[in-house]
Amino acid sequence: MTVVSALIWKQLYQANPPAIFNYSETEVKRVIFGLASSISLIHYWIDGRIWKIRHDDSREFMRRKFQFLFVK
Repeated sequence: MTVVSALIWKQLYQANPPAIFNYSETEVKRVIFGLASSISLIHYWIDGRIWKIRHDDSREFMRRKFQFLFVK
C-alpha cells in the first residue's frame, strides 16, 4: 500500500510539479518519503498490537468480534 502511494505521488509530481510551492525537488521528495515511512511504521505498530492475542484484553476483544471463528 505504501509503495503504491509513493509511486502515485512520484508520477503525479513528475507529470505536474507543484508550481505553487516554493520548495525544491529534494524537499518535496523528503516530505513524501517521510509521510510514506511514518504511515508504514504506524500501520505496523498498530497491526502488531492488535494481533498480540497473548494479552488478555486483545484476546477478549478478538473473541467478542470474531465469535464465528471460535464456534465448534
